[in-house]
Amino acid sequence: MIATRQLSAASTWRYAAYVLKLVAAANLFAMMALSAVDVAGRYLLNAPLPGAFEITEVMMAVLVFSVLPIVTASDEHLTIGLFEHKFKGRMRWIKGTLVSLISGTFVALATWRVWLEAGRMGEIHDRTAFLGIPLAPLVYFMFAMLVLTLGALAVLTVLNARRVVAGER
Repeated sequence: MIATRQLSAASTWRYAAYVLKLVAAANLFAMMALSAVDVAGRYLLNAPLPGAFEITEVMMAVLVFSVLPIVTASDEHLTIGLFEHKFKGRMRWIKGTLVSLISGTFVALATWRVWLEAGRMGEIHDRTAFLGIPLAPLVYFMFAMLVLTLGALAVLTVLNARRVVAGER
């Protein structure tokens, strides 16, 4: 029963990660196409694409927040390895546990603040200045991605802590 639940959770995560990767890839391609059209219009026709800057800002937020849970779950954040050689064996897992706990604390704080901001934006119907794109749905999307990131950090913390307790090297 437990193995089935773990398999089901792993399958669900793989599917969610696949969907998020598709969202990020499609978004990145759309940003590239938007920039190409905007630049071509600006220099060839002397007519830039109206609102291209706002659309790019929204798409950039979607891109960054859609890959955040994937990068976190695969533990592929950019790191500076100045003292990495000092952490061997069990100390490496202790460091991983502490880093995951500290990261989780800050992501939890950011998640809470983004939730509050999304609610505020929804109440006042906040929109972008030029095109009038509603911002609350974007910020709720950011919140959802932060929740997934928090879940990934919780799993990483537990896995690292299990390795510490087991004395894994």
